[in-house]
Order: sequence, then C-alpha cells, then structure tokens
Amino acid sequence: MNCGNLPVVNFKPVYCDLLTAKDFSKYEKYLLDISYAVLNGVCSSDLSRRDPGTTSHTRRLTTSNRILRLYIRTEEPSSELIQLVHYIMRVYSIAWFSSKMNHSCVSRSKHLWIVIKNSRFSSDDLKKVLDPVFSRNAFMAHSENLLLSMLADERRHIRELGVCRIIKARGSSSTVEHLRFVVHKLTFKANQYMDMIDWFKFDVTEPPIKAMRCAKIMTEAASTVCGSHDRAGISRNTMASRKIMPPFEHTLITR
Repeated sequence: MNCGNLPVVNFKPVYCDLLTAKDFSKYEKYLLDISYAVLNGVCSSDLSRRDPGTTSHTRRLTTSNRILRLYIRTEEPSSELIQLVHYIMRVYSIAWFSSKMNHSCVSRSKHLWIVIKNSRFSSDDLKKVLDPVFSRNAFMAHSENLLLSMLADERRHIRELGVCRIIKARGSSSTVEHLRFVVHKLTFKANQYMDMIDWFKFDVTEPPIKAMRCAKIMTEAASTVCGSHDRAGISRNTMASRKIMPPFEHTLITR
C-alpha cells in the first residue's frame, strides 16, 4: 500500500510528550512535524504533500515516518497499526529527539531508561517481545556507564553516591586482572535510571578511566611498527617501561 497517495482522513490523536529542537535532517523534521500532527489530530495540507522517505530496514526513521503517514490516511486502522503508532509516538519519537538534543555520553543511560519506562504502557504480549530486545542491547545499563551518568547528575546526592561506589570499587578491584563486559539483568520497573540494575548481585568495578591513555599508546605504536603482533608487543613494552621508570611530573626551571 502506497501511503503517499492516500488522502488525509479524520484520525484520533495520540498523546505524548514531544520535544522541540533545531538542526534536523529532512526526514527528522518530517518525523517531528507528523508526530505533532498525530498528537493534535490535525494534518496540514503542506505536510500531507511532503515526502516521508522510502522504506528501508537500515533507516528506521523513514519507516516510522511512513507508518505515521499511513495512520493519518487510514479511516479504520487495524489494531496492529494502532499499536505501532502508539509505540512510535510514546517511545521511539521521544527517544530519538531526546538523544538528538542531548547526545552526551553521560546521558545515554538516561535515554535507555526513558525508552524502557515509556514502553511500560504496552500489553503483556508486547512486553514479551520488547523486553528481551532491551535486555540484549542494555549496554548503557552497565555499571560503568551508570556510574558515568551518576557523576554528571544534576542532583548532588546522586553524584556523591556515584563517587562512593567508585571508591568502594577501587578497593575491591585491585586483584582483578581481566574484566569481561557483561550486560547486567535489567529491572524494568525502575523508578530512576540508576536503579535499572541490582548493584548487589555483581562485583562493581571502577570505570576504565585509562582507556584514552592506552589508545594514545596504541596510536604511537601504529606509527612506529606494522602488524597487530608488533603493535601489541611495543605497547606492552612501553607500559612495562613506564611502570619501572619514575614519573617526572614537574620540570625544574633554572635561571
């Protein structure tokens, strides 16, 4: 069915909390405009003539555009179409524009929590489909990312809690040689983003604050030798040498 050729009909509005932002692409602007049209129950003639984009599995944005376009042009939408529209309006659109306006790494855990929280309106059958997908992709709910978000939280007591957990983790992770990044089990009824996981069911480790330093060492090694084996060898030798040599943090200036 070509939703672009159908006339606009009287459709029921779908309420949600949309955001406003600037610097959108063509199809992002369309998603915002048609979301407000579905929210208000009115679609302008100009919007009805605009291109929602072609359907593509790699471009979920245009797929959402076309689903909303089909909804406002269908007099008697099916229950499946209504479910898709409610999910796009109450979960997908809000998450898209929230991450667009605040794309800092310290906010990614909050974005995941918002997606999970907003999806709780779904029926139990739909939750059986959604929740396993959330669980498999809950990388931003890992303790390292949650601690990063807590350190940048606007609430003082949350920042202090994050600092206390990092200090505690430093004391217990001194004997750990290798860390495996494992996605933790989600708590779908969490009232705050830091409660998406059960902190008492696993060993909390401090965030890898030395990652950029290792990246610099690898970059220097890549400019010196060729091959992954040689790069790994010179990187290990560099780190071992720096552990032996005393650090010089200050330069003595003589006049």
